Amino acid sequence: MLGRDFLDALDHYPWSGHAIILGKAALEGQVADEVLALFSKGKREAKRRYRLFVADGIALGKRDELGGGRRMPRELLGERREEPHDERVLGSGKFIEELRDRRELKSKLSRPMEIEEVIAKVCRHFGIDPQELQLKTRAARIVDARSVICYFAVRQIGHSGVEVGRHVNLQRAGVSVAAGRGERIIKKDSALLELIDK
Repeated sequence: MLGRDFLDALDHYPWSGHAIILGKAALEGQVADEVLALFSKGKREAKRRYRLFVADGIALGKRDELGGGRRMPRELLGERREEPHDERVLGSGKFIEELRDRRELKSKLSRPMEIEEVIAKVCRHFGIDPQELQLKTRAARIVDARSVICYFAVRQIGHSGVEVGRHVNLQRAGVSVAAGRGERIIKKDSALLELIDK
């Protein structure tokens, strides 16, 4: 369970709005006062209550249902006239693009990996052809590859379960179960994380 040490580190972490809201860092475009006003009229008390609110959230752990639903290929974003989106950033598409243009943030806000790229890397690792993912089989290598793909694509990168399911021949519920299995596989073989870090 993440505790006080994590929150203390988060207070000074430069790549989130938390430190800015607490007044420990600055980033143009971040509106700390509006956030603090939701917690109290006095700034000191607002910061104290805000920090307690964050601590309560940390205790809840990761909440998959609170993120990851809007990632789309850039071509589709254009067709649907939607703004670029990154679940790690609260702000307009223009704000996100400006952040990505900052040299010091480029590596932190890289473009999301497409599902096809995740599939190619994982299938290569497991020594299977991506076409085999469409087979109805319980062969261990294919089941493991599907599971790792689901974990990376849904939980790490933020693609929708429905979209991932089409690529690996699983229903949405099956993708969720497979992602849980994929997480366990990766915990036993952390070298798999390098597949999406490259």
